[in-house]
Amino acid sequence: MSPSLEGPIAAVYFTNGDVKRTHPGGRVEYFYREVDTWHTTHPGGGEVYHFPSGQTEAHGPNGYKEILFPDGLLRRVFPDGREEDEVV
Repeated sequence: MSPSLEGPIAAVYFTNGDVKRTHPGGRVEYFYREVDTWHTTHPGGGEVYHFPSGQTEAHGPNGYKEILFPDGLLRRVFPDGREEDEVV
């Protein structure tokens, strides 16, 4: 366990290079070594992915997604399948 502002973080290091960190508030961070990707799961059900390309995705528990591409394009994907793009 290692300290943080929230309290101790429990970390598990897998033989394949993956890492799982569980924070006291319930947030879980998982690093997939093979694809160099972080996946964070929040207590309310939201998930965030950080890809090595610089792309970041946030997935809400209701199916809503926001995808931020490295070129600054923000794509919103709604639960009904609609998509909106915006340059940020």
